[in-house]
Amino acid sequence: MPGETNDLRGCIFDIYCVTDDGKHFIVEMQNRWVPFFVNRFIYLSLPFFDKSEEECEIGFEKLIYVLKYMEMDEVFKNLPLAEQKKMLDHLAKLPDVRFLSSEEREKYDESIKAVDDYYSGLYGSYVEGEKKGIAKGIAEGRAEGELSKGLTIARNLLSMGMSWSQIMQATGLTEEELKPLQA
Repeated sequence: MPGETNDLRGCIFDIYCVTDDGKHFIVEMQNRWVPFFVNRFIYLSLPFFDKSEEECEIGFEKLIYVLKYMEMDEVFKNLPLAEQKKMLDHLAKLPDVRFLSSEEREKYDESIKAVDDYYSGLYGSYVEGEKKGIAKGIAEGRAEGELSKGLTIARNLLSMGMSWSQIMQATGLTEEELKPLQA
């Protein structure tokens, strides 16, 4: 799929794959940092793949090499024109849900819903946590401010010669809260 804005240049592919033994998995590619991406089962960070073209021996290594360097014109330019068209036609079909069977489309729609639900839940938790954090911070700040104000008043009352019990009664502070003033 082409990027939705100029900031998202390039193509984005999530490829639904089936192994020779019938196992299904999705290859998801990101072109920028995504929070929680490392929490997914298996991931490959292309910048850490440092094999040269000549060092790639198995098909998987060759695929990773092409994915890492596919922006470089040389990989594509060296292919014959017929192969370039064949590759582009194949890549163009990959993200197009019209080419999915009804069963594959249903699985695809379910996976999209699951991802949407997951991220909506994460965002909801974040917003709720942020609200609770702000409210807790305000309450703690008020409590600290009230204690500070009470201690200032207690210092003044102490300098006027009032007893501890009178100061505790006047300020509402406990004996434990007044301990810093004993020094």
